Amino acid sequence: HHNIIPPSNPFAVNIDEFWQRAQPAKIANTDVLILSPEDLILHLSLHISYCDQFVGRIKGLCDILEVVRHYQGKINWNQITTEIHKYKIGKFVYYPLYFAKELLDADIPSHVLSELEYCYRLRLVEDQLLKLIIRKNIFIRNESSSILPTWVIESICRELLRTEKTCDKIRSLLRLIIFPAKGENASKPFDYHRFITRLVRLFWKYGIILFHHRDRREH
Repeated sequence: HHNIIPPSNPFAVNIDEFWQRAQPAKIANTDVLILSPEDLILHLSLHISYCDQFVGRIKGLCDILEVVRHYQGKINWNQITTEIHKYKIGKFVYYPLYFAKELLDADIPSHVLSELEYCYRLRLVEDQLLKLIIRKNIFIRNESSSILPTWVIESICRELLRTEKTCDKIRSLLRLIIFPAKGENASKPFDYHRFITRLVRLFWKYGIILFHHRDRREH
């Protein structure tokens, strides 16, 4: 690896700074450099969310759990939040840390999650939809255990996280449904009727939540 994520990424991650913060270690009697615990958490989070879109990545959450456990009391969480803001990777770190805490009870400080939630959590319906998709698919072991083709799940998560404007997200999701990229669904037949029906049900369910939320705020 020459970087922690593919070079085509849209972030402002400076890999040279990761090298500057690297820590000495010894593996098989050989002196090496390893990522600082703070940078390791960033790396694991980006790998889960940006590279794999959470699909089948419970192992990645377990890795975060073990890093937090191993370096307990030594992690500079203020540095982590500073780098998150600096590198513009907020949403892609918030959701992995959120689920590491929710599913595995990782010892992530509540003030860190609160700050990231305030700055980077998606809008209500988008947030609920993404969390539902993640909960349903983070334990997937292979394509056959998924209700939807994994490329569809990955694409939906990618659009929810990467696209900023809600109208652009809706446009991208509709384009994904109607005009899927050639070859993406080659590994498994895709039942469009079933997929669209489930998608409508999701938007109906969380659309009602949104309207109730707005109604409470207005009254």
